[in-house]
Amino acid sequence: MIFETERLSIRKLKNQDFDAFHQMQSNINVMRYTDSPPKNKTENKLDLDRVISFYQKPKNSFWVFAIERKKDTNFIGTIAIIIDNDAKAEIGYRYLEKYWHNGYAFEALNGLINYAKELKLKELYGEVVVENNASEYLLKKVGFQFVKEYICEDLKLLERLYTLKL
Repeated sequence: MIFETERLSIRKLKNQDFDAFHQMQSNINVMRYTDSPPKNKTENKLDLDRVISFYQKPKNSFWVFAIERKKDTNFIGTIAIIIDNDAKAEIGYRYLEKYWHNGYAFEALNGLINYAKELKLKELYGEVVVENNASEYLLKKVGFQFVKEYICEDLKLLERLYTLKL
C-alpha cells in the first residue's frame, strides 16, 4: 500500500485490475478531457503493462496507482503523481463513472497531497480542460490556486493550470 484514507487504499496497479481498468479507460465520459480517446482491450492491456513496468525502473518519476475501496476492495480508479524534479509534481486522476459523486476523488486527492508532503515535494500542479467543471472544482476545494489559462497543444482545448504550495 502506498497510502490510505478513511475509506480508500492507494496501491500499485496489478494485472488483476485489468477488467476494471479497461472499463474505466474505454468509457467516453471518463476519457472526455484526457489526451487520449477511449481505448480498446488491446490498447488498455498495453497501457496497464506499461504503467506497471514503471514501478521497476530506477529513478522512476511516473507513478500511477490504483484506488480501491477498503470495504470491498473494489477498484474505483487511478491517481497519478508525475515528479518533475525534487520539488514539483503533476497530479492526475480517473475514476470509474459508477463511483463518481461519492467524495472519493476529494478523499484520494487529500491523501495524495499528504503523500507528496511525505516525499518532501514543495509544489503540486494540475491542468484542467476548462469544460471539466468537476475536476476544476475539486482542485479548488483542496486548495489549488489558479495560475493561468492557455490552449493545450495536445488537445487543442482551453486549459487552466492550478498549483498548490506544500
